[in-house]
Amino acid sequence: MSFVFANCNKGLQKVNYKKPEKVALFFTKAIASLDIANAKRAATENTQEVLHLLEVLLESMPEEEKKRLISEAQINMATLRKVKCETIDDVAKCRICCDQEGLEEVEPLILHKIGKQWLVEMKKANLE
Repeated sequence: MSFVFANCNKGLQKVNYKKPEKVALFFTKAIASLDIANAKRAATENTQEVLHLLEVLLESMPEEEKKRLISEAQINMATLRKVKCETIDDVAKCRICCDQEGLEEVEPLILHKIGKQWLVEMKKANLE
């Protein structure tokens, strides 16, 4: 799954941490709308580090490139419809449906239940 990141704080939104499907969709929509502040709220500490690294990389991008990425992200956000999660104990693998062709994302989002909250788990090693 490819993501585009920027630091666009659109105000904090309510997160339903009780269901992995809700968190996965919240996180994906936050990323698609380039709302890193809200994406971090639905993320584990590892994922917050990844988001920070990508935020820093984005800051060095020319403005024209940022505008193009924002436009692509808005198109992708419009296609997000539903989430299917397979949960085993405190780990959920969630697939987001659908992309522009109506297909599910190939790589699922991994969520971990930490305390009473489901949070998206991404590691720096996953970016390689």
